[in-house]
Amino acid sequence: MQGWFLVALINGLMAVPFVLQILRGPLASLDAGSLKQADQLGLLGWYRWRWLYWPHLRRPVALALAYGVALSLGDFGVIALFGSPGKPTLPVLLYQQLGSYRLAEAAGTGLWLLALLVLIFVSLSRVPGVKSRTTSAASQPLPEPEHA
Repeated sequence: MQGWFLVALINGLMAVPFVLQILRGPLASLDAGSLKQADQLGLLGWYRWRWLYWPHLRRPVALALAYGVALSLGDFGVIALFGSPGKPTLPVLLYQQLGSYRLAEAAGTGLWLLALLVLIFVSLSRVPGVKSRTTSAASQPLPEPEHA
């Protein structure tokens, strides 16, 4: 159990520079007016996170998670701690095939690894509840003018 925790911690720490780079842009894009309004309304703690930061960070967090998963799929620390020769992981199998010059098999294994990563990125890019501002504003009808 300690090995799994250690591997998860190491993979998480390896992903930190990428996550920070991904989250830096959306956090910097918060305008001063929104922050000032949140201060005036007294939004603190969980409510500030939920209503101010999370709508801006939902997709970048999903992308950062996808990067972390992609990094951990190719990690050899997992192989050293939990791998077995009878059940190799995809990266180990790929390197074994490349090392023994079985290029056609290595190409197939690489294709499986690539397909798995594409599937992870596509599934995490479809975070529920995310609407773009242009489509949601354009899809709502304009209010009718009031006649005096």
